[in-house]
Amino acid sequence: MKKKDSRLSSFYYRLVKRRGPYKANMALAHLLLRIIYQVLKERTPYKELGWDYLPTKERKKEYFIKKLKNMGYEIDIQEDKSTA
Repeated sequence: MKKKDSRLSSFYYRLVKRRGPYKANMALAHLLLRIIYQVLKERTPYKELGWDYLPTKERKKEYFIKKLKNMGYEIDIQEDKSTA
């Protein structure tokens, strides 16, 4: 990878740790093919998402609140005043 601050390099380095360089290269090639397909299909330019494109913790919090409510729990969220 030539550019360090891109979604593709972030994806590659995250996979190399778990799967090794060969599988990371194949997964990166697959991701590139999916991106190219969408760009050609939608006829829109490629938009770089940046190295920090993954969801934030705020979205994770919403996911777990919804999941607990679906399980039948009643949720009352209170923010910690000392950290806010």
